[in-house]
Amino acid sequence: MNFIFEFLKVLTPNQKYNLILIQFLIIITSIFELISIISIAPFMTILTDQSLIFSNKYLYFFYNYMDFSNKNNFLIFLASVVFILFSISMIISMYTTWRLLRFSQFVGSEISVSLFKHYLNQNWIFHSQNSSNDFSRKIFEEVKRLTGGIIQPLLNLNSKIILSSVMLIAIFIYNFWIALSSFLIFGFIYILLFLFLRKKLFENSERISYLNKNRYNVLGEAFGGIKELLINNKSSIFIKEFMQSNLNFASTHSMNQSFAQLPRFAIELIGIGSILLLTLYLLILNDSELNVLLTTLSIFALAAYKILPALQQIFASIATIKGNLSAFYSINIELKNYNKVNKNFSSDNNFVFKNYIYLKNISFSYTNKKSKAINNISLEIKKNTKVGIVGKSGSGKSTLADILSGLIENYDGNMLVDNILIDQSNISLWKKNISYIPQNIFLFDSTILENITFEKDINKIDKDKLARSINVSLANDFINFLPKKLNSNVGQRGVQLSGGQRQRIGIARALYQNKDIIIFDEATNSLDLETEKKIFQKIIEYSVKKTVIVVTHRIETLSSFDNIFVINDSTIQTYGKYHDLVKSNKNFRNMLID
Repeated sequence: MNFIFEFLKVLTPNQKYNLILIQFLIIITSIFELISIISIAPFMTILTDQSLIFSNKYLYFFYNYMDFSNKNNFLIFLASVVFILFSISMIISMYTTWRLLRFSQFVGSEISVSLFKHYLNQNWIFHSQNSSNDFSRKIFEEVKRLTGGIIQPLLNLNSKIILSSVMLIAIFIYNFWIALSSFLIFGFIYILLFLFLRKKLFENSERISYLNKNRYNVLGEAFGGIKELLINNKSSIFIKEFMQSNLNFASTHSMNQSFAQLPRFAIELIGIGSILLLTLYLLILNDSELNVLLTTLSIFALAAYKILPALQQIFASIATIKGNLSAFYSINIELKNYNKVNKNFSSDNNFVFKNYIYLKNISFSYTNKKSKAINNISLEIKKNTKVGIVGKSGSGKSTLADILSGLIENYDGNMLVDNILIDQSNISLWKKNISYIPQNIFLFDSTILENITFEKDINKIDKDKLARSINVSLANDFINFLPKKLNSNVGQRGVQLSGGQRQRIGIARALYQNKDIIIFDEATNSLDLETEKKIFQKIIEYSVKKTVIVVTHRIETLSSFDNIFVINDSTIQTYGKYHDLVKSNKNFRNMLID
């Protein structure tokens, strides 16, 4: 029961409104199901005792009013009415079923989108500490389980409970003792089976989530390291692990599905036995007449035809929900967080960078790391200057770049821009001033043109900015030699391009965005030294009115920069111009030699 309340909390107001409408549809469906079954009783009574047509004043009046010529025509008319009622009931039932399935699929789709938005809006630290394979698993597999294994069964459970309740009330009114004995027998069987299986169902549910996570991890790791696997001929390790995980998943999943269907076979046998016992009871022990026997049997047989499958579906729905609860619990926290109010300012606002960036006593440690990535760093970067950040691997220079770009937010100390404190309220606005070029360039499986501009509509592309960006990044050196030039496809993760070509596409993309600040985080390490020097020379010429911050280990390319910060052991050791540092700082000279 607690789960149902938790689930209702994650629904949007519009989804709740549609759910209420579906409840009305279910009630209407149940009423028409009942009417169609009740219509059998008078028809069977008249069919077994046709004298009622003339002895019953209401039937006789209707018979004369409709001007029937004989009893057979009247019986055909009554049979047609019963058939029409059943047809209407079936059409309404089909429509309701469609609405139930449609609602569950739409809710599942919207939850997938909500999760996707939630993950994309998390900060860099969150993504660095979690696996993208786990995000993909939750967005696809866990939501798929939630849709097919919880939402649909929950709606089906609700529908069948209402239908069964209406039917049971009707047969209780018709014959209390027979209805009571049937209800106790079938109810006892279902409750007993569920109590016996529920623990195993939930254990299997958690195991399915674990196996799904393992399958996604194996796939991600295998495709992520495909070069090494092919060279070292180690793909069999991942194939074996994936195969074993798939077999375990199939075994556990099929077990849960079998548990859900388990009572059906026993109930069918007991149902047939109950009809036979009811026949003997009415015919022998109760000495009922044939018309009473046939009418009662027809009513209970049709009721059983509706109720027994409904009871089976109720049990199967409960078992399925129990077997997939872990899917809901695994994403419920994310859904709650997604629905929280975003505290950031409106995206329509702007944050104008006018004079300087000032870091004051900045320190930061990654989770589960004892040492600080950067420790008590203070520095100032003036607008429109060209600044280098250098240091040995692991010294903290990339972490510093992540703080400047707004990727890392939960640091100690303060970052001020024109004397305005950068915090949660305005960090998203600060990021709008920045083009960030990482070491590993992200390229999606599309054309070079789309990867530079992030635009599918060619009419929205600024051709002058595009040409200038390609020229400054020296991307035209290889684009012009491709058969389709800018319309060439880069492949998944840019596999069709070399490392240096990917980095030039990334630089062109940053320049095309035309932001006030450009941050290079080891973004040219796949380029040869001469190409790197040419690109930075062009960037300096192109970016006279831009602030350029470069994190690199190739300090030769920084010779014309305004200022260089040398980081050692997570703190700034010294700073100054290139030629001054060569003369005065041994560590800087050593990096130059290396």
